Amino acid sequence: MDRPVLIGNSMTSDEDSCSDDSNMDLNLFLSNNEADVLDIEMLEAFSHAFPKKQGETQISASSFVWRTAVKNGHIEQLDRVLSSASDTITILQNLINSPQTSNENYQRIKKDLFHSFQMVPTSLNHGAQPLYLRALRDHMMRWDPDIRNVVDETCRHVFNLTFDQMLIRHPRWIAERTPRHVPQPSILVPAIQFVFKTFGNAIDATTKQPLFSQLAWKKAEAVIELARQGYLSDIEGVPMYERAQMDKYGLQKWICLRGTNNVEGGPHGDIYRKFAALNAGPRLTVNCLQDHRSWYNLQAFAKHLYGVDWEYHHNLGLINRTAFLLNYLADVMDGASSYSQRVNGDLYEKTTEQFGICRVPDGLRTRLCMEPYSEHAATVFCKLSASDDWLHRCQGLALPVLPPTTLPAQQYFFSQICDFAAADSADGKKHIDWEAFACQWNQTADGKDRVYITAEVLAAYGKTWDKANNIRASQELISGELDDIQRTKEVLQPLICHSQPS
Repeated sequence: MDRPVLIGNSMTSDEDSCSDDSNMDLNLFLSNNEADVLDIEMLEAFSHAFPKKQGETQISASSFVWRTAVKNGHIEQLDRVLSSASDTITILQNLINSPQTSNENYQRIKKDLFHSFQMVPTSLNHGAQPLYLRALRDHMMRWDPDIRNVVDETCRHVFNLTFDQMLIRHPRWIAERTPRHVPQPSILVPAIQFVFKTFGNAIDATTKQPLFSQLAWKKAEAVIELARQGYLSDIEGVPMYERAQMDKYGLQKWICLRGTNNVEGGPHGDIYRKFAALNAGPRLTVNCLQDHRSWYNLQAFAKHLYGVDWEYHHNLGLINRTAFLLNYLADVMDGASSYSQRVNGDLYEKTTEQFGICRVPDGLRTRLCMEPYSEHAATVFCKLSASDDWLHRCQGLALPVLPPTTLPAQQYFFSQICDFAAADSADGKKHIDWEAFACQWNQTADGKDRVYITAEVLAAYGKTWDKANNIRASQELISGELDDIQRTKEVLQPLICHSQPS
């Protein structure tokens, strides 16, 4: 059976990144508790801290005008056909319902879908970018209808979630169990063109800039041309998935054969696969990295210097001890000089440099109001988990330094951030005093609901929340167009058929 040939990477850099210095708007923190797809846990915590009052709205939606920046040849003709959302939905519905013609021949060389997504450069900080990427994904790839129904029934029965809700919360879980296929060019071209027309001029709520620059419009034209020639569509009869094992819910897991990830290796790919399988915590992470670093260095040492593979163990302590003994006996025993060229680390002065989890400097600890580790502190905070107990001992603190991952910690963040924002705004400051926030956080940490935190972590968390608000505000600006995107998505994606109870 023929296999598709993959085209190489054609990635471009983002030349239109937005400014990261946008001020924190207090009104954005007082929005409703509608679930957002960017960060479910963060929004749930905010919803607990600020419950929505009946009748309250987030941001008034403004009208959004479509305009097409790419005009030439076939695309101009397609623009005339896709003059409205209703026309697009009708055309797509007719194309999907009509049988595929047997004489529709197109390119059998395939472009990596991930690379086609990255061909169009968009700003990572633009509020419409996540919505655009999800819409492009849903309009390019269609779920297998039969398997989707089975997965949906399992999600409803086991997790009390629908297929779409599970896709928002755990997209990898859905992708591993539900194959997708890319339709033929006659369906794919109008679908992705409709996405480009909808999101290309979407305005960011903070910077007031459109999502697509002039360069992005030219790249979008190239993607449409690739789709028209069949570089993105699946080849009928060529499988893009192979069966993996069954999960504990009785669902078949699949391995996707698309893309070039399988032929791209190196140490980073190996580390990623190892950590994805182990779901490692801090202590296991340090040990896994140390083990992998030793193994990789020995492999490179043997291959580069002697042209052979390292087939011995990689216990450096045992290797150094053996090398020392053999070199010591080299004058009296034949063959004992086999380690003569090895650089024995035990014969050198030990470095003070530390790898892995480092001890928090005393100056930083004092400035952020953190208590040092002591036997008394270990007695007071005796209910820490084994992982947290190991971590705070390595850091030399009474409590470990961790980001706000628990629901009480996230609720505390939202309950205090408004007060700090209002106080700093009244004092004429443009930015929140994250160090003062961290000091207050650490002074009230109890080891149960909250542990220690740094000013940098709070600033990063606040920036993530600010970005989430920008996404929601930008979404409001194109709320009407998002309804049309949802309708075209429902046309492209097969409907879920729920079984009737007997």
